[in-house]
Amino acid sequence: MATRIALVRSVRQREERQQLGDFVPTLLQGLLDIEKSCLLRLSQAARSSGQGQIALNSVVRAKKLDKHQTSMVDEEFANVLWLQKEETPAVQFLQNILKQLNPIDNGNEASRHALLLSRLVCCPLLIEYYLCLHSIKGSWTSEACLEKPADIWGHYFSRSISLLGKLPQNDTKLELTRATVYRECAMFAERQYHAVLKSPDALRWKLYVDRKKNEIEHRSMEITRTQSDVMKKRLNDEQKKAQRLLETDSELFKKHNDLRESLLTQAIEMHSRCLETSSDFDDDSAIRLCSLWFANFDDASILHAVGDALDRIPSRKLIFLAVGFPRLVF
Repeated sequence: MATRIALVRSVRQREERQQLGDFVPTLLQGLLDIEKSCLLRLSQAARSSGQGQIALNSVVRAKKLDKHQTSMVDEEFANVLWLQKEETPAVQFLQNILKQLNPIDNGNEASRHALLLSRLVCCPLLIEYYLCLHSIKGSWTSEACLEKPADIWGHYFSRSISLLGKLPQNDTKLELTRATVYRECAMFAERQYHAVLKSPDALRWKLYVDRKKNEIEHRSMEITRTQSDVMKKRLNDEQKKAQRLLETDSELFKKHNDLRESLLTQAIEMHSRCLETSSDFDDDSAIRLCSLWFANFDDASILHAVGDALDRIPSRKLIFLAVGFPRLVF
């Protein structure tokens, strides 16, 4: 690769010496594009081998040749920034790329836009460069803790999913693209679900609600038995204060449960869509979906989501469940 870059650069510099003004001949532009592509491939190979400095040198040289600020060079530069542990500028750089993209142009652009949106919050992610697939590990906004989980879902994952609807439905080349986005959406929702589930706030709010209910019930009995008007007035004031606190704690507890249910439903739906779209994640996504389902088997609030998910998934992908069922003897 280094020899190829050196040869192309030599020819390119010879052509530049013969250039008149700012006009760029077709031959010179072609040489610039070839050299830039070689430098990007060298940067990608260096990142895969953990050679951060070589990757940085290559992508910086590619940016100097990139007169039109193409998103492919900027995207690789963001990857190298992340490899150099520069999380915040890497995320900001990728966000700037997304602002410049127009996902309405065509299916390929919408596909790439959706993948970039999901890459801001996922690791690992398969990125489609033309017809070649390069496995690139990257962790972005959620891992860098730059935004709240709800904002991450709304700003990136929801937009990413909506962009998938603009892609050709029968294009088999985009199956992995769709499955990758669904997979990362599912993993994000599942991680947030477990974080909410393990949060001590839920136990604390439940304890507060139960305690206030018992307190209000006990005070109501006291008010009934009390004959003194002064004492009854004091108890009524305390009762009103306790009821206000109960309403506040109940609202917080309800929001917590609604968030848990919403994240659980999102994780189940996204895992099922991933399994429906492609077979690349069958081994892991099927297990994860069933784990979420069985862990909440008695939760009536997710029955509809589970039913829709099972209808979506080809039955052969859940055949492993038959191992646990007793055989029928005829």
